[in-house]
Amino acid sequence: MKRAGVVKKRCDCRDPQTGKQLGDRCPQLRVHVKGRDGGPKLGKDGQPEWRWSRDHGTWWAR
Repeated sequence: MKRAGVVKKRCDCRDPQTGKQLGDRCPQLRVHVKGRDGGPKLGKDGQPEWRWSRDHGTWWAR
């Protein structure tokens, strides 16, 4: 049985201090989901939910 792969988003942004690529650690890749009141939507664990940005980064599979 073949194991499923990983699909993520990456970008070419660089850390201003080190000059290294941020890759999948770029803060612009993840966007918090908004709730009905306009604030962040919280998951069952109380942490804000997020989704992939539509406008930033490219899809990457392994």
